[in-house]
Amino acid sequence: MTPQRQGIENRQKFFARLKGKVSDNDFKRIHDAYSLAKTGHRNQFRDDDTRYFEHCRETALILMDELGIYDADLIIAALLHDMIEDSKLITLESIAETFGNKVADLIKVMSKPKKGDARFKNDDRKRHQYYFTRLYNSDWLVWLLKLCDRLHNTRTLGKCLPEKRARKIQETYDVYLPLIPMLAAVNAQTNEWAKIIAAGLSLALHELEM
Repeated sequence: MTPQRQGIENRQKFFARLKGKVSDNDFKRIHDAYSLAKTGHRNQFRDDDTRYFEHCRETALILMDELGIYDADLIIAALLHDMIEDSKLITLESIAETFGNKVADLIKVMSKPKKGDARFKNDDRKRHQYYFTRLYNSDWLVWLLKLCDRLHNTRTLGKCLPEKRARKIQETYDVYLPLIPMLAAVNAQTNEWAKIIAAGLSLALHELEM
């Protein structure tokens, strides 16, 4: 279940949160990322019939509304985290040029290798294993973003086909829940964020399994 927010979420409300929280330059960078994500995911929809862009925005909103994080690079990476996988509008090189290497590096690790990647010889198991191994060996900022991403995905699994729902639930237990103690162990602040994410995932999984 996604936390209820007052009124309809839109661009104006999203950016009202940022006033006084980020510099003017970062405000513009986030605005550019928001517009790019909205354009890049145009005409893409999720299993619950919502625009795909809503997922990208919700991932960023979890950072801000639930964790109290207003780091511009993290918000930008949250907005753009599926662009390499699901859009042909931009490349990692272009993201680095426009938003900086830190953002590009975060998105690179968050992006699964594409199907047909010659390294995996059409073996999806090997492709996914490579992705998960890289994820576990990455920076804690990637763990934080992926957990926000997975939290929103789990909250919206209710309208997926039962087979997909069961597969994603098991993947959450096997791959993503173990990231929580890893994130918690970094420092006192990440420990607090990990507790919030753990509570959110626990509730979402409980509701799916009722």
